[in-house]
Amino acid sequence: MMGVDDHEEAPTSPFLTKARHALDQLFEEARRKDELNFALSLSPEFKAYTLTSAIDAQRAFREYLGFLQAGQHKGQGIHCRVALALYCHTAEAAGLWGVPMCMLLVRRGEYYNLEPFAELVKRHRKTGQTIAPNANKVMGFLAEEAYDQGLPELAEVFRDAFDADVRNGFAHADYALSPEGIHVRRRHDCERIVSWPEFEALMQDGVGFFHLLGEVIGEYERAYQTPKVVVGTTAPDMPHGPWLIYMDPNSRTLTVMGGPGCTEEILWNDFHRRWPNTNGAEAQ
Repeated sequence: MMGVDDHEEAPTSPFLTKARHALDQLFEEARRKDELNFALSLSPEFKAYTLTSAIDAQRAFREYLGFLQAGQHKGQGIHCRVALALYCHTAEAAGLWGVPMCMLLVRRGEYYNLEPFAELVKRHRKTGQTIAPNANKVMGFLAEEAYDQGLPELAEVFRDAFDADVRNGFAHADYALSPEGIHVRRRHDCERIVSWPEFEALMQDGVGFFHLLGEVIGEYERAYQTPKVVVGTTAPDMPHGPWLIYMDPNSRTLTVMGGPGCTEEILWNDFHRRWPNTNGAEAQ
């Protein structure tokens, strides 16, 4: 049974090259459209007073990779099952995939949305329980929105990021490992064998895309290590005004300050109170 590549360094492939170009285009066009709501959209899945799955997904990403890179169980079933868990965990990390969804909404002229996939959430008609969308629906929603906005390259990236058969097989424990590869079911109960080389490629593109998105978010966040004041609003019924955007390089926390009644003087006074050792004179 083959092992799974450990992805110690950021992988590369034609898919990831296309993904990088498409994400750069999306982020830059959203920033030019509305920098305030762009900056707010850099933060994945905000939930007040609770932990977020987006942050935990990034922690899980490191933990999975740590296990795989240790190589203690290389070539054994558990190594491959953990790789499958990593692959499917990244596919299902809707909190983080909310960032490009918010960017698409900002590019379209809307405001930062705390729940960009809310319309995909369904309610069971008998129990009333909410049913969160799975990765297939989330990626399809992203691809459809990108296509509608005239971004075919980005739509293709979301369409091809994850293999639905592999994700479904692991999510429902409906798969089997063999020396030939991973046996999964397609629709209409047809068997498919995902060979080990094919799974290596799927891992490289899917997990690599997750890693790439984090890189792009980080690069744009670090651009605000020099504080910047922009003018904008976060709602149609709120007047435009100054907002200050700052990325603290020590805590790696992105802060956006502003709102009704704020002036640039108030923002800078608050900024220097919070970060007294930062030179605001170098602000953009």
